[in-house]
Amino acid sequence: MEPIIQFKDNWEDTKSRFMQWWRHEKMSRPMLRIPCRREKPLAGAEDELPYDSPLDKYTNMEKRVANYRNYVRTHAFLAETFPNENIVWGLPLMAMYYGGQPEYLPDTVWIGHFVQDWKDFPSFKLDMKNPVLQRHIEMLKKAGELAQGEFFVNIPDIMERLDVIASVRGSVELTFDLVDEPELIHRYLEELDVAFEECYNAMYDAVKTPSGECTMIAFQLWAPGKMAKIQCDYSALMNPAGFNEFMLPGLKKQCDFLEYSMYHLDGKDAVVHLDSLLTLDKLNAVQWTPGDGQPDGGCEKWYPIYHKIREKNKGLWVYFCDGTLRDGVAAADRLVRELGGPDGLYFQFNYPDLDEKTGRELIRHAEQNWN
Repeated sequence: MEPIIQFKDNWEDTKSRFMQWWRHEKMSRPMLRIPCRREKPLAGAEDELPYDSPLDKYTNMEKRVANYRNYVRTHAFLAETFPNENIVWGLPLMAMYYGGQPEYLPDTVWIGHFVQDWKDFPSFKLDMKNPVLQRHIEMLKKAGELAQGEFFVNIPDIMERLDVIASVRGSVELTFDLVDEPELIHRYLEELDVAFEECYNAMYDAVKTPSGECTMIAFQLWAPGKMAKIQCDYSALMNPAGFNEFMLPGLKKQCDFLEYSMYHLDGKDAVVHLDSLLTLDKLNAVQWTPGDGQPDGGCEKWYPIYHKIREKNKGLWVYFCDGTLRDGVAAADRLVRELGGPDGLYFQFNYPDLDEKTGRELIRHAEQNWN
């Protein structure tokens, strides 16, 4: 059945705003994600179920869904925030389907590289009967059944191309491979392009609604069709010529394959590739992550990045977390003025322990000042 989203009283309006954002249409205010606690928990809220181990935390769908159901009873989903459960098994996920062994830790899953010599690695063609992949698909279906339409189950962060190769091989080793064995890497990349679509289709089919809606693990995204966040963290080690040769063609394929796409631009060393990314006509939006040790998305030093994105009529996803919420709101005030209005903007406010009253005050401020 279609998701009821019974904890989200403005769901139809939220979907309409998402479509305005994806289509680069005029907006009355920026998209807003504001995680906050309910003033009064809803009936049925219980203590979180403890996990027996890190492995249990990531693979026990019964506990994960039960704990998320408690979360939605204690949190308000204001503005464009909506209830959706993240299923995480490791990054990049596809590395596990080629032999990567996950190390389950309390707060993350680590997959170490394992290919010492490409002679021992046949190809990146994906076996859809791979037992790890099949188990993941079954867990997604199970989570969806347990959710009972109360909230979405997200498509996991599959990741793609060079990030997958860097995971199985190692970033330093891959850097040498690009020079020493470019033809081999190109073949692997073509195989991974096919594998991404096959893997995505299987996971999309496992969690989509009857009308084709889906949500993505990263950055609180919803779309009425096939949608994903795409990226290349390895690009921070590349010059523009290398990126254009080894990564850009695959990103174009992904944008053509997907109906809705957002690129995760991660860190100041990746900014050199922005001009290339903005040549992708079917790329809908760009998400900017400044990286460790850098000021958040509200800093004025990032304005040239934002102007480039806006000039190409792409959506822009920005987060605020520095200082207090008051500081974040002031930074958002400046950014909206700088860009001349809210069109195409998606703001996330990462300030812990916000209450529902504060969240509603933020929405009123946005409606009055960011239009």
